[in-house]
Amino acid sequence: MIRCMFNAQRRLLFFALLPTLAVAAMPYGSTAQGQAQGQAQPQGRGRGAQAPPAPRKLMLVDRTGAQTLLGEVPGNTNGPRVSPDGTRLAYGSGGLWVGPLMNLQAIKRIGDGQFPYWSADGTRLFFSPAAEILAWRRVDAEDIGEQLHTPVRAPESRSSDGKLLSFVVSVDNKFSAWTMNLETRERTQIPDSGPEALGTNISPDGRWIAYQSTATGRYEIYVQPLGRAGPAVHVTTQESFRPLWSRDMREMFFDTVVDGVRTLWVVPITTQPTFAAAGEPRALPIKGFVQGGVGRRMYDLLPDGRFVMMFP
Repeated sequence: MIRCMFNAQRRLLFFALLPTLAVAAMPYGSTAQGQAQGQAQPQGRGRGAQAPPAPRKLMLVDRTGAQTLLGEVPGNTNGPRVSPDGTRLAYGSGGLWVGPLMNLQAIKRIGDGQFPYWSADGTRLFFSPAAEILAWRRVDAEDIGEQLHTPVRAPESRSSDGKLLSFVVSVDNKFSAWTMNLETRERTQIPDSGPEALGTNISPDGRWIAYQSTATGRYEIYVQPLGRAGPAVHVTTQESFRPLWSRDMREMFFDTVVDGVRTLWVVPITTQPTFAAAGEPRALPIKGFVQGGVGRRMYDLLPDGRFVMMFP
């Protein structure tokens, strides 16, 4: 396999031949993974050819399920992410695209890569420039980026102070969840989170990390202290994916499939004196959005509490 690598000191891109056995190419945020539940895959046109996936509708969705159409995005869009101030959108689609959330016509391609995630100050994007590489780059300037680590499947979240990043690794056909101190570049695997864990989300106050784990034999949601000792708390007892903290840390969102339809759920939580679920999970009237598989979350939460979601 040919891998794209960075020289961090010279900020130059170079290529190296690497063995293909150590890192598994498991689905995480591919076009197929992003298909809506039950949606058929595009059929090939001619020998070896495939029709491009149909464009998707990008919507603002409030918790009552009311939708506001923003426009269309390419059918292979993966993991749209909103900037910390809620004004800009980044997504992957044959490269990195960035622009104003409320004016999709003005979004522009800024370079190669996929799986974007905003830095705390909104000036950089964490992203994957090539398979199993984690890098970051400036948003508003030409920048090929700086490699942070490899192998990494994708960045997933970061602390509000910008000091800590969480990411997922796939080695030997297993996902594992990690954090990185961006000042020291020290990496730490989330303890006791296996056999497999991903879908990490650092709490707004930086004291907790949520993730999905197969500890029970299927993916369910857990939360544990971040950077200090403490047990993992089992949040859900149903198959559930991609935990997402509310801004006030009083709720946690996740998605699952109900009667064959992808549905968003919410569970009340408390963090005082320690983390605990404060009630039973319940389904929100938000369903049918584009999301599939166990990997990358295909929706995001705005500062005002609305969601950015794709629909067929």
